[in-house]
Amino acid sequence: MIALAEACAASLPREEAINRFASAAAGVHCGTFTLKSFEVECTEYREDLALFETIQLVVLSGGQEDESVKTLTLHRNRTTTLKWQCDESIPAVQATTGFKFIAKAEELGDIGRFSIILQDLDEYRQATTAVSERIIHESEHDSESSFPTMKLAVDVAIHPMDVEAARKFSNNVLAAVFGSVFERTGNVEDIDVAIDAQIDLVDMTPIDNEALPGYLNDLSRLYRNRFKGTRSNTDAKKSLAVQRRAVHFTPEGQASLASVTGGLGVAYLTYFEATKQLSDLDAGIAAYRKAMVLDPSDATFPINLSLALEKRFESFLQFHDLEEALHICRETVRQVRAGNQQLLPQSLDRLAGLLHCRFKHMGRPGDMEEGISAMREAIGLLDENDPASPPRLCNLGVSLIDRYRLVGRLVDLEEAVTITQRAILLSREGDKNLAGACNILGIAFLLRFDHTKHPSDIEEAVSLGNRAVESTVDGDPSLPAHLSNFGISLTSYFTTTKDPTYLNQAISVHERAVEMTKDGSISMSYRLGSLAETLYTLFGHTRKLSDIDRAIACVRKSIDCRLPSMGHTIAIDLHNLGNFLAERFHISREIADLENSLSTYREVIKHTPPTSALLPNRLWNSGDSLVTSHQYTENADHLLEAMSYFERAAKLRFGPPKKRIDNARGWIKTALMLNHPSLISAYDTAIRLLSVVAGLEQTIERRHESLANISNLALEAAAAALELDRIDKAVEWLEEGRCLIWNQLMDLRGSVADLRSYDEELAKRVLSVSQALDKAGSRKTATEEGLQTSLQRKVTSQDEALQHLKLANEWEELLQTVRNIPGFENFLQPTSLTDLASHLPEDGPVVIINAYQCRCDAIALLPGRSDAVHIPLTDFSLAMAEEMRWEIQTGLSSFGIGARSIATDTEVIDTDFGDLVDRAMRPLSRAHNSKDTLKKNPHAIVDLRC
Repeated sequence: MIALAEACAASLPREEAINRFASAAAGVHCGTFTLKSFEVECTEYREDLALFETIQLVVLSGGQEDESVKTLTLHRNRTTTLKWQCDESIPAVQATTGFKFIAKAEELGDIGRFSIILQDLDEYRQATTAVSERIIHESEHDSESSFPTMKLAVDVAIHPMDVEAARKFSNNVLAAVFGSVFERTGNVEDIDVAIDAQIDLVDMTPIDNEALPGYLNDLSRLYRNRFKGTRSNTDAKKSLAVQRRAVHFTPEGQASLASVTGGLGVAYLTYFEATKQLSDLDAGIAAYRKAMVLDPSDATFPINLSLALEKRFESFLQFHDLEEALHICRETVRQVRAGNQQLLPQSLDRLAGLLHCRFKHMGRPGDMEEGISAMREAIGLLDENDPASPPRLCNLGVSLIDRYRLVGRLVDLEEAVTITQRAILLSREGDKNLAGACNILGIAFLLRFDHTKHPSDIEEAVSLGNRAVESTVDGDPSLPAHLSNFGISLTSYFTTTKDPTYLNQAISVHERAVEMTKDGSISMSYRLGSLAETLYTLFGHTRKLSDIDRAIACVRKSIDCRLPSMGHTIAIDLHNLGNFLAERFHISREIADLENSLSTYREVIKHTPPTSALLPNRLWNSGDSLVTSHQYTENADHLLEAMSYFERAAKLRFGPPKKRIDNARGWIKTALMLNHPSLISAYDTAIRLLSVVAGLEQTIERRHESLANISNLALEAAAAALELDRIDKAVEWLEEGRCLIWNQLMDLRGSVADLRSYDEELAKRVLSVSQALDKAGSRKTATEEGLQTSLQRKVTSQDEALQHLKLANEWEELLQTVRNIPGFENFLQPTSLTDLASHLPEDGPVVIINAYQCRCDAIALLPGRSDAVHIPLTDFSLAMAEEMRWEIQTGLSSFGIGARSIATDTEVIDTDFGDLVDRAMRPLSRAHNSKDTLKKNPHAIVDLRC
């Protein structure tokens, strides 16, 4: 009934819905009446009727589901010959719309018919006082009947409408329905209706009525719900006062005492949100402990107690509170598994929240893994349409984001985007959890932008951050966090657009978040740290010393707010402080800033877990600062230390690929400066990272974009190898760097014949995954279609991206599995010089030209020789090579041949499209260029590189 009433309330204007519920209540508790003392009399003497001592009166009650039929036996009155009567009674229920009476005599059949119709009953139902009266009805006229008019006399006992019961019923429905509507819409006017109705219900209930504590408990809950929407301290105070009354009027020993005492704990926690007084939180915890004693079987009490203990920990940082909360929650999960499994999703979600809290403050990776596992189980127990599903999906998204930050697995970030988008899709407009979901999804897109640098990701992050802030009311405890994250996105957006409007807005948003956060709290450290980063960005724009000074002061205050146990989070602020000091040195030239920067960076590295995805960036900044120090101090030890940082970061198997290749370049730079023997190893690492930067988890288009700024790395490496007389490495690097994406496609389409003969099932799996990856590489992403793309399309596209990434990870695992098989160690590995030499054509040499800024060389590969011949081209230059390439391309175009990347709207002529499959070149439309272009270069040169 409540669900139907809620639908009515949602579809009608509020006043009309209220009136309808009041009307329905009056109908339920309307006046009733009873018919009794029935008497049937014939108005004329009939000899045949005078013979009957008894007659039957058939009574039909209309309007009920099945028409009710009752037969009464009437006995002849001893003083009147043609009158029969009985003293039985018939009640008129609410659904009755009328009565029909049929008088019957044996052998004669019907002798009269009578009706009491709806209008008569309505008059009785509207009666407000008790009445008893005798009514008389004449039989209905029947032209075919030979009987004279009959009369029916009956007493009607009227019971008046129960006005108080109708009012109670109406208030009950109004409070339940509009309270539920507010839960969905957040419209304060709806909860106002519910509260007014519940107050009326409480006021009309005597203090000795056993229903009063329940009514007070519900009123307290409604006040708490309104507090969540308005953040008015008055509502929190009223909720607590009303809940205290509920406990006061509940007798000791009554079963409901545990429930209202647990409600008192909730009321105290709500009041604590308004006052921030420890005494209120302590009182709430005490109430929960008492409720657990009163009813040890109710799992909601320990669940809520663990939440209260977590709140006390986060506010006053007593770690024993967190440990007790975890102990209670683990025990609750164990008990719920063995008993009332209906509460298992809620218990698991609470356990996951506590584990996430401990990870956030203590940095234990095991807590994160256990928490994610618990959340996945909780979500798996829920139907997707369950209202609890979206917030739990969001909680899982937060943990996956944290794990991405810790270990840098892109699949975690992509899954966080996927499930948070799904949470938003499952939420109804106006849902109070929608702002939190937008905030989380905005963070995920911001982190993905840091990884990919695709403008569409930062645009999504800004849009979602703005939506989260606008959907959060002032006073909501989540608003400062939403503001801070929105400010971070605006700062990143400025770095893309260079529009100072976004930077100024970011600073304003951060300052507002700081103003709303309790001074000295852990949350304040996050707010100040984010503001400091934005001020640092402002300094990069203005180059004003005052801006970097503000940033340094801000980050130092942030460090002061953190606990010593929070080493992993302190490292974030220390890293920023090192960056800020290093940058100020470039302006101030104060050597103390540089020295403080170096010592701070060393502290950062010490606090950074060896598996943290942040490590490559921190090692890079530390190394870069040491290189700067060497420039001013000429301390060779600093250069060696820098090179060790770069090398360590470049060799890591996690972290953003672009940052790892930056470290490889730093390693190359310092090795060159030191004339260090590790230079070849540095280039080897950098070339290997090219395929990581252009990873198979990306579409082909994005792989090309990723390589745009590092396309000359193979040429640079080959030039260095030739300088060191390492011709073998020059050839291998050029081969590995040549047409990298094309080679990836060829690997995916390659043969597995040899593998099939060894392990057919493994070969099938390799082939299946390679084909799926090949197809996934050509997909179109929703973010490429713009911000106006529907959310459903974005969810679908994100599902495809996540599947693409999982395929790429599976491909890497399959390659490792195959390469662990004896004889398959080089399966799809880059080709060595020895392998290249063994597959040369027999009709002539292959010559490779490498043209780079500092030198140009030719490498000749000759049939029958395992080594290569190096020919320095001292009279050749990069400019000459570029001119020659342009002439060759022009000449090829004149014959209707062009590179695969050239697009044309002109029709292709005289072409067999079957020959175009997997080809690097394709025909172009006929052009009218000179046919003499190639005559300038009569000698065939294979693989011209520049």
